[in-house]
Amino acid sequence: MPGLRENIDNRLSLELTVDEEFAGLIPPLTDDEYKRLEESIITEGCREAIIVWNKTIVDGHNRYRICRTHQIPYRIERKDFADKNAVKLWMLRTQLGRRNLNDFQRIEMVRKCEDAVKLKRRNDKGRG
Repeated sequence: MPGLRENIDNRLSLELTVDEEFAGLIPPLTDDEYKRLEESIITEGCREAIIVWNKTIVDGHNRYRICRTHQIPYRIERKDFADKNAVKLWMLRTQLGRRNLNDFQRIEMVRKCEDAVKLKRRNDKGRG
């Protein structure tokens, strides 16, 4: 998978950083969705790795919180990005393809994605 540097298996005590700007990009789970995720992780373990960039979570904020609360091991996959904007664009595209979003949430995420693409184009022009 392009961009993945290494896997670190079964972490329990590694402290990861939560960037509030990153966490705020994605609509929060409903209480019911969170409880179902929590029950699943408690029963089956954390099946999906938490994706990090420089020890900052970019995918798996809820899984991380649940694992830390219940002392459940989790895997980490490190991913390289050019900058924060590239992280945001990856997060938005990943969530658009994954989650059941209502129409308003989908429109908001697409708008944020478009903003990130515009910023990337401006940055790319400045380098060229």
